[in-house]
Parts: sequence; structure tokens; C-alpha cells
Amino acid sequence: MFRLLFVALAFVFTTVPLFAADGKDVFLKYNCNNCHAVSTAGIVAKNKNSKAPDLVDVTVRHEKPWIRKFIRQDDVHVSCPKVDPARDGKKHPIKFNGNQEEEDALIEWLDKQRSK
Repeated sequence: MFRLLFVALAFVFTTVPLFAADGKDVFLKYNCNNCHAVSTAGIVAKNKNSKAPDLVDVTVRHEKPWIRKFIRQDDVHVSCPKVDPARDGKKHPIKFNGNQEEEDALIEWLDKQRSK
């Protein structure tokens, strides 16, 4: 009986994260708000002179796999209606250094940031 309980607990603790990352917390932890706003979440960019876009609808403008590559500096910017075309062909200025769980949480949270 004890072995069965031990095996069950081991399974639960290795397959279910105890503390799932929250995308908004990840966004703030890595100071994405230094340049980017997310108006649907009440986040204003700290750098008022930043030309970085508000990330509302970012997953409408770009596919999630591309966003992953872009924030990791593995791909360059491609045209979209919210970003100055001068950014096209350039990498994201700052590499996202979070882990995979944080990246997943960030992108899923951004996906929920949609204009009404």
C-alpha cells in the first residue's frame, strides 16, 4: 500500500508543475514592459520614446512559432501593420532568456491579449 502511494505521488509531482508560470508575471519579470505596452492588461511601456508596439493582438499579426523564434533572436522581424517597416529584417533587440515554461506562459498570455 505504501509503495502504491509513493508511486502515485511521484507520478503527480513529476508530471504536474507545482507552480505554473504566469505570463503576465513573466512579461514583467523580464522587463518586457521597458519597451512594450499591453494595453488590455493595463501595462504601459516605461520607455515613452520606445517604438516597440503594443503587444495586443500580436498573435493575430504573427504565428506563435515565429514569436518564439523572434524573442529568442533566432529569426528576424517580418512585416506587420503595427511595426515600423524599418524593423523588418532585424532581430529583437533583447534576447528572451527565460526557460521553456516561462516562454510558453508568456506566449499563451499574449495570445489572450486581444482587442475587443
